[in-house]
Amino acid sequence: MLPWPAEDVTIEPTFVPVLPALRGGEKGGPLLIAAGVPVLRSSRTAVVPVTVTASGSGGESRTVEVTLRLKVQTKAVVAARAVSRHALVGPEDVTLARVELTGGGASPAVAKVDEVIGKRAARTLLAGRPVTKADVEEAPVFEANARVTVRVLSGAVEITASGTALEEGRPGQMVRVRLLADKTSNVASTGKTVRARVESADTVIVEDE
Repeated sequence: MLPWPAEDVTIEPTFVPVLPALRGGEKGGPLLIAAGVPVLRSSRTAVVPVTVTASGSGGESRTVEVTLRLKVQTKAVVAARAVSRHALVGPEDVTLARVELTGGGASPAVAKVDEVIGKRAARTLLAGRPVTKADVEEAPVFEANARVTVRVLSGAVEITASGTALEEGRPGQMVRVRLLADKTSNVASTGKTVRARVESADTVIVEDE
């Protein structure tokens, strides 16, 4: 069985071998042909064993291989217009269309538009091209050089300080933050760079292991 719905697959023969001579069959007479289960050799090529049996009495059978090209088309998210790298993807930027699947180990095309809307383009999206999972990424909640609140946790003790994010950050991501002077905190390591986990758009957490 093929791993795609039958309506998504078009099969085209690329090589049909010369049929062997079979004893018991009349030249030019009818032959019985039975196809076996396709064997996938790549994402777009399959080999189907075909058994050819002579219709004459006492006929024998031979098995030959017919190479087929599989053209698989399915619905996928396509860029409705060009989207610049690092721009947020909106509903007007993408649409659903039938596209041909390709091999080569590429990232698969996204099947639902809500899986890309609101995310950031990791690279420029070209109009009419399928959008893959590698083409989009979660948008950062703050950019590099943003001012953030730094929560320093050490057991049951928590100290709050101010800091500058040295790189963009997404929720749960570890980023570098430089601590700033803050009259409301007792943090002695002002100017020190620490690794912190992004909690929200304006807060990061440093946990004392």
